[in-house]
Amino acid sequence: MIDISSKSYRKWAVWLWSFGFAIAAADRLSVALGSLQISYSYFFFTLAFILCLLAEKKEFSLRVALYRIHDVAIYGPWRFLLLYLLWTAIFAPFTNDRVTSIIFNLGGWFSLLAVGFSAELILCERSIRGSVFVPERLRIPFLLYSLAMILLFFLFGLRLFFPNSGLPNLNQDPVNLLLYFSFGFPFLLWDFLKAHRRLIARRYSGLAIIFGMAVLILIGRRFFYLSAIFFLASLASLTLYKERGRLRFFLPLLSLSALCFAFVAVFYLYMSKNTTSLLAHEFLRARELVELRLLTTITNTWDALWHTRFLGLGLGLSPLQRGLWSRLLVESGVVGFVLYGCYFADLLLGLYRVRHAPRVIVSNVAFLSALYFIFIGNRYLLNPYGAYIWAWYAIWTVFSAYYRKKEV
Repeated sequence: MIDISSKSYRKWAVWLWSFGFAIAAADRLSVALGSLQISYSYFFFTLAFILCLLAEKKEFSLRVALYRIHDVAIYGPWRFLLLYLLWTAIFAPFTNDRVTSIIFNLGGWFSLLAVGFSAELILCERSIRGSVFVPERLRIPFLLYSLAMILLFFLFGLRLFFPNSGLPNLNQDPVNLLLYFSFGFPFLLWDFLKAHRRLIARRYSGLAIIFGMAVLILIGRRFFYLSAIFFLASLASLTLYKERGRLRFFLPLLSLSALCFAFVAVFYLYMSKNTTSLLAHEFLRARELVELRLLTTITNTWDALWHTRFLGLGLGLSPLQRGLWSRLLVESGVVGFVLYGCYFADLLLGLYRVRHAPRVIVSNVAFLSALYFIFIGNRYLLNPYGAYIWAWYAIWTVFSAYYRKKEV
């Protein structure tokens, strides 16, 4: 009988979680379960979680593994999402559509365990002084993430120029792809500009930035302008704060910007000569999808709250409501809204506290990425219960909860 070590279990768990993190943006890679589309990424997340438990049981015991899950759930920002899911689990049976509410609630519990908790078990190790962050393991998720962004944006760009090419369409909603890229953009850009402690090679982060920003410029419109202002202001503040504004940081940035805008210039030049082509049709359709994400009105949210006495309609019962915060109010009421908001408040507080911790790794960038989601990106969010959102929750929480690191 082959005796597999706990280290091997953890190594495979890192790769499986990373594959789930990479393909979460490809919403075509999913399977239909009734009226829901379940991403294949959950398959990898679940296997990673199982391997984590096996590694903990083999190295210590099942009892110790359960204790560690308890610590992850109670002593970090996850405790507020735990309370949120408890609230919605109690409230779900009283909604008009009990089945839908219960299914969405079970999906939340599943995501919390398979995506959130497994990330902390994988990317951190137990020590005498507590949990220790292992940055070496974070390189694999971001490597596969950058490769996935390069592939998805490359295919999206080719389909714009060659609509009848028969190329595979791995993402049916470009807005979700732009969101997934935007949450990771601060990490990619900072990693590209850093001279030391780089997570991935510059060729991967650079290509992902060029392709992603080019598509964002082409179809983003208001979304792009908000994103660009936020990212540039954040980068300037980080550079001045951490590196005293050294010129060598801005030269690579200018090179990336020049390549992005050169791509855009060529595209618009081609468009000006082919205004009636399929390219123009695909281009305008992609832009319309971005703009349609801003149809939510305060009046609709208030009417739904007043009708339910501020308790909400139930999870999954407001699919037309755009944006995280308005949909939370409509579906889970004021109580759910406050609990979800407490998660982000605790998350930001944790990220802020570790900013000055010794040997910290890009906690400032994680702070900016979370801020971007809270104030800008969430407005374009159509489904707040998908794996591509929970995966970023996990990344941010790891940075906020574990500031000590261990070199491998």
